[in-house]
Amino acid sequence: MISLMRKKCKMVEGKKLKTFKVQQILLIQARKLLFLRLGLDYHETMNSFYPCPGSHTLVISFSKIACSQSLLVLQSDDWDRDLSPWPAQGPFKNSFPGHADDFIRTMEKQINEAEAGLSINRRIAIGYSLSALFFLYAASVTSLLDKVACVSGSLWYPGFEEYIETHGLSQRTSAVYLSLGDRESRSRNPLLSTVLEKTQSMAEILKRKGCKVTFEMTEGGHFDNQEGRVSRALESVLLTEN
Repeated sequence: MISLMRKKCKMVEGKKLKTFKVQQILLIQARKLLFLRLGLDYHETMNSFYPCPGSHTLVISFSKIACSQSLLVLQSDDWDRDLSPWPAQGPFKNSFPGHADDFIRTMEKQINEAEAGLSINRRIAIGYSLSALFFLYAASVTSLLDKVACVSGSLWYPGFEEYIETHGLSQRTSAVYLSLGDRESRSRNPLLSTVLEKTQSMAEILKRKGCKVTFEMTEGGHFDNQEGRVSRALESVLLTEN
């Protein structure tokens, strides 16, 4: 299994991919950004996205992906630094440095390198937790993304609701998928407890600004059924027309 995982890691190098067979897998490091680059001839969605027991990895199991599709994984060695849009106090006495703009420039460079010589139809970004917040922020300051899936997004982030209300998203970003666990707001932490209110508010703000928004509630807390939530997000953004 380990050798298969390492072999499949080669698929993120930005080249066109061959059609996958059932149960082939791609190893992705945890707390990294999942970024899909898609063609028009998409066939079936990924059928699972789950944490690998006893390790900090995420494994994606594919059923079938057309050869014009590619997967780009963006890596960071400091999650709080690179995914936070501006300096802010965190929920657990931690502070966010707010260097997302720097990481967006890194993302742009890696996308340009990966897409060299390829004809790109659309780009879809899928993020969980703080990476979901990051992709919404990236969609507000760049015209890179066609769709964003924000799964259990850290929309409690101080000032983010007001920022999107003022700035909106790029005109290119036509659709946003939002989902949240029904117990995520049941927190004693005053910041985390606002996540449902903030997510609902975000959905309304984006709708008013002309974005197609899907908002779904799922069962559980922030760390429950991550594979099911991401799989549902993938299905929604991949199969929903622009």
